[in-house]
Amino acid sequence: MKTITIFVVCVGMFLISANTFAQNATLNSKTSFSAPQGFIKKTDSEKMMIAKGRQIKAVELPKELNKASYAYGDLLVTLSSSEKAANVDLAKLKKGLDEFGSGSSTYSSKIVDVNGIKALVIENSAENKIRFYATNASGTSLVNGLIEFEKENKSKASQILPEILKNIVFKQ
Repeated sequence: MKTITIFVVCVGMFLISANTFAQNATLNSKTSFSAPQGFIKKTDSEKMMIAKGRQIKAVELPKELNKASYAYGDLLVTLSSSEKAANVDLAKLKKGLDEFGSGSSTYSSKIVDVNGIKALVIENSAENKIRFYATNASGTSLVNGLIEFEKENKSKASQILPEILKNIVFKQ
């Protein structure tokens, strides 16, 4: 009886750890993402079906892009990264995007720092999307992110962003 109990506990722990591992994603050789609790990895087609069912106007990214998509409750989260060497200046990127969005009252942007990860966060309330560009401290690696949601979930999307940023791993 004791052997069976130990076996059941070991199998349970294996299944839990395998499920957790499956939620993590390597975006490229320099970046990865450790999905926070509650994030469920989705394929592109699953993401689009969820979006359609929830009336979210989801963006479909090219299949060849290094990306990972997740559902987190009523939110859709997509992260992508390129193998190309990045030399990202978030302040310059912000300035250019701000000029482009200056005519819209629904556009806003800010640069945040979460645990040494700097990110340019762009919100356009008319789209119900939060876009972000996260870099390592030296600006040599970049992760693009997108949170898509229904209008009533805007605050939830804003609240989960720091958690997402904390779980991006840059390999220096």
